[in-house]
Amino acid sequence: MPERHGQDGRPARVPWQFHTAKTAAMPPSSEHLAILWRPYIEPCIEVFGADRCMASSNFPVDGAGMTYGTLWNTFKRINRCLLR
Repeated sequence: MPERHGQDGRPARVPWQFHTAKTAAMPPSSEHLAILWRPYIEPCIEVFGADRCMASSNFPVDGAGMTYGTLWNTFKRINRCLLR
């Protein structure tokens, strides 16, 4: 499992590897990312409430794995239930 470091320097484990040879030719879609990220994002929204959460990114660095539009479409897919 690849290791990622947050702003505080502690390692954060992520269970996906988009950089492998098998997946590198086809970047992930917003549908696929929403499925992978939902288990991490929804509990935060449930605990803190939608008015205390915000979406952000590490762009342009994140551009190596997805487009800017894909990233924001992923956030919209995950939070679609809040827009009703």
